[in-house]
Amino acid sequence: MNTIIVYIIYSILYIANIFISTKLNFKQPYNKPKFQPPDFIFPIVWSILYTLLFFSIQHLDSNTTKIFFIIQMIINVSWSTIFNNQYYINSLILILLLLFLNIFILLKDRIFLLLPYIIWLSFACILNIYYLLQKYKN
Repeated sequence: MNTIIVYIIYSILYIANIFISTKLNFKQPYNKPKFQPPDFIFPIVWSILYTLLFFSIQHLDSNTTKIFFIIQMIINVSWSTIFNNQYYINSLILILLLLFLNIFILLKDRIFLLLPYIIWLSFACILNIYYLLQKYKN
């Protein structure tokens, strides 16, 4: 698969994510955990992560990792809607899948630009578990 195609698909998904995110209300009906950062942090972090993801594309060596990269971007874009609609179990499964795909890409192609993304996904997993437990506690 040509790297230019990966850039094009990435760009389309990135723009789609911007449109989707602006339409969503990320306020959850449960109390925020004390360890959750303030809301203004999320767009800053995601801007940095998307930049790192963009620059990591040029380091994708195999068709397998290019396909996995595209799959993880599709999942990443769809996660916002799923989480926002409080489908926390589905959201958690998607985060775990994202973690698996990115760790595979990191190990296969040694793209260390993905490390901050993997760390953020791990944190998102913890947040998701918190909201999942809150949902079923009530």
